[in-house]
Amino acid sequence: MQQQEIEQIQNIISNFEEKKAYIPYFSDLAEHEMFGPIFRGLSADQAKEVETIIHNYIKERIETMSKTK
Repeated sequence: MQQQEIEQIQNIISNFEEKKAYIPYFSDLAEHEMFGPIFRGLSADQAKEVETIIHNYIKERIETMSKTK
């Protein structure tokens, strides 16, 4: 994926977290009313990349929480 696509996915994850108060799984993104069709249309490799982006987002959030305590 290109950097711009990765940043868009990170923004979607962040907005999802702010709105729903939890970090989404890939399945949550695939079921999203607006973005679902895009995520459902990804190849297996692209879906794996999105899952990696989600995992990295979680790691960053944990690191941020640890630094603020």
